[in-house]
Amino acid sequence: MSSDHGHGGAWNGLALQLRRTLHGLSLEDLRQEMKKLGHDVSMSTIARWERDERAPSRPELADAMASIFHCSVLTFYRKPILTFDAQDDEA
Repeated sequence: MSSDHGHGGAWNGLALQLRRTLHGLSLEDLRQEMKKLGHDVSMSTIARWERDERAPSRPELADAMASIFHCSVLTFYRKPILTFDAQDDEA
């Protein structure tokens, strides 16, 4: 995997995959959103990021994804935290 770009941790593709899925975006949708921000990446590249086969090669790519998902770029450099509401489990 590539450098952490000064974010203090290793790239975490699962965090990207979870954000994309929770936002209802396909790989193609995310590719199009990245393109709107001036970053032409392929669906296979995004899939490799999600599988932790590689990390984004430039920090501005992670910054663009943080912008798309309205989150901190640090989201992609640490383990995701999943929570649930116990009331939902009782329904």
